[in-house]
Amino acid sequence: MNSITGALIALLVVALCTGLVLAQGDPTAQLTFKKIDIKTVDNPYFESWSSEIHAPGEKVTLKTPVKKDLPQNMMLKGSVEFEGSQIGEIDMSICEAFKDEAFGKDILDTGIPKGKFPRNCPAKSNGEYVLSKYAFPREKIPAGIPDGKIVGRVFIYEPGKDPYISINVEAELSHKPPGLGR
Repeated sequence: MNSITGALIALLVVALCTGLVLAQGDPTAQLTFKKIDIKTVDNPYFESWSSEIHAPGEKVTLKTPVKKDLPQNMMLKGSVEFEGSQIGEIDMSICEAFKDEAFGKDILDTGIPKGKFPRNCPAKSNGEYVLSKYAFPREKIPAGIPDGKIVGRVFIYEPGKDPYISINVEAELSHKPPGLGR
């Protein structure tokens, strides 16, 4: 089982949800992050999270301080919409989400500090870990998906309780031949 921080969870949810409909990559696809809103309510586990979208919008950095070791039953729920239609959703424990190396590895690889970023559950308190300049892999965007707006929603919670973290991500999917505007 693997250890994770909140930003890692958020990005994994988007990857997992999108992955429910993905078949093969599209080398012309470009996912551009437009907006990330993060709401952290007072809770025993997480400090306030923050994000930064790097120009021109293809990469994002997320800071996710964990102030107390997370319990094994910490859950995440996420959904992804494309042009207003839901295309995927998940609801699972944090630890379960990271058993799928196909989606977690590219996210984990952006974690800093290098060599110290956690990869095993339970997720330990850390002060602050960072997912630095994560870009959604083009190979996870199937050929044939048209340009459009993508909205991802992520909630991190304990069963029977309101979410501690709520994340809304807005992005645009567009297609540009390699070398043109990239």
